Amino acid sequence: MIRFQDPYLLPLLLIIPLYIFFQLWFKRKFHNKIIFPHANLILKALNNKKRSYSVVDIIRYLAIFFLLLALASPEIQSQNKVAASYERSDTDIVICLDVSGSMLMETIKDKRNPRVRSNRLNDAKLVIENFVNQLRGQQVSLVTFSNSAKILTPLSDDYSMVIDKTKSIEISKDEQQLTAMGMGIALSSAVLKDSPAKSKFIILITDGVNNTGVYKPLQATETFAVPFDLKVYPIGFNASLYHTLIRGSDVDIETLNQIAELTGTGQAELASSSEALERIINNIGRSEKIHEEKELPYAYYSIHQYLIGLAFILLLIEFYLRKVYYYEVQ
Repeated sequence: MIRFQDPYLLPLLLIIPLYIFFQLWFKRKFHNKIIFPHANLILKALNNKKRSYSVVDIIRYLAIFFLLLALASPEIQSQNKVAASYERSDTDIVICLDVSGSMLMETIKDKRNPRVRSNRLNDAKLVIENFVNQLRGQQVSLVTFSNSAKILTPLSDDYSMVIDKTKSIEISKDEQQLTAMGMGIALSSAVLKDSPAKSKFIILITDGVNNTGVYKPLQATETFAVPFDLKVYPIGFNASLYHTLIRGSDVDIETLNQIAELTGTGQAELASSSEALERIINNIGRSEKIHEEKELPYAYYSIHQYLIGLAFILLLIEFYLRKVYYYEVQ
């Protein structure tokens, strides 16, 4: 496939048929007889080569054609696709993660080996990393909340940056004891409210109950998310070593359900394991059609320099044929 950086110059190619027309017209109009004393040279020049002389004109026309084509800066498609580049999607996402102290509650990292332990935060971080790795052109932002809320990354399609920031999240046991869920929703909404994207939503991951902050969760949702048509997908994450015994404990599922209802996402989800959390987030991705494979753009490289070189070679050939091989007489 070929494309042109300056396609508006392509009409210059019309010069070629005009040039041919005026050349033929000039030859017919001003065809005169001349007296030439060296008849042997004329005979030699016409010795079975008169018919081939039109080939020289064709070579000149081709040279002019390639020169004019080079002016339009043609580029040819490479077989290699541009690495790590995706078609820009019309979807923006904020992942709003609870980083209060309760997210340090231990969980089982590997069910086959219950002695290997993890915690809710590390489980959530790994799920977020996997989710971001599956994005295809969407912009994503990372917001965290505990005593207050903060933006870790702005909206960006630099997924490696988002993943690096996710990996760097840590919780001090002496701090971050409170849960400002409403502030997390308010700040996430602020990130998305001025976005021109058609689809904008927040994935809210929390393991507790709002107990601090200027805004309550429902108040923040009604004040900031609803007016800007932002969808919120609330997920209660209560994984622990004993999740089968205390399923649903400490998660304000009623408030989360109300948030989902207000923003049109149905009802909140409850994840009692990292596998369940990953499944829920992947389902959100499928419902928002963000994991659809989009064709990567191809790389293009310029070929105008080759066309100029080819035209130059053709002009040299034309000069040789016209002046040496065919003995052009003027």
